[in-house]
Amino acid sequence: MRGEVVGADAGEGAAVGAHRGAEGVDYVGVGHGNEPYPWRVLYVLGTLLVVAFMIGVLVVVGHYYPGSSASLVDWYPTRSPEVEAQNEIDDIRQMMEAQNEMRRRRGVPEMTEEDLHRGVAEDERVRLRGRGPFDAS
Repeated sequence: MRGEVVGADAGEGAAVGAHRGAEGVDYVGVGHGNEPYPWRVLYVLGTLLVVAFMIGVLVVVGHYYPGSSASLVDWYPTRSPEVEAQNEIDDIRQMMEAQNEMRRRRGVPEMTEEDLHRGVAEDERVRLRGRGPFDAS
């Protein structure tokens, strides 16, 4: 009698599930259909196959594209490296001018570019030694 509760009292519940074997374990192949893979496994395998196919198409297109990678994705830098370098030089000059303006107001001598390079070199030496400004000495 499949699906019936077995026991002295109907309220006790079954000692073994009606669809399971003696040890309460599903036996492989018993009670399952004859199809080799359930539909869920086929769905997962199909999804993985589609993703792998799309990646393969992208790799093949990227490999055989005659132009550069930048032209493939239509990417070009907005400014040339020369313009970027000039912008950095202008930024440093403006910062030094602002710093020197503050130093003039305090009555301290102005900072030259050589002083700036010396300070940067000293900071770099301290950093390489592993002692930062917040380390206890």
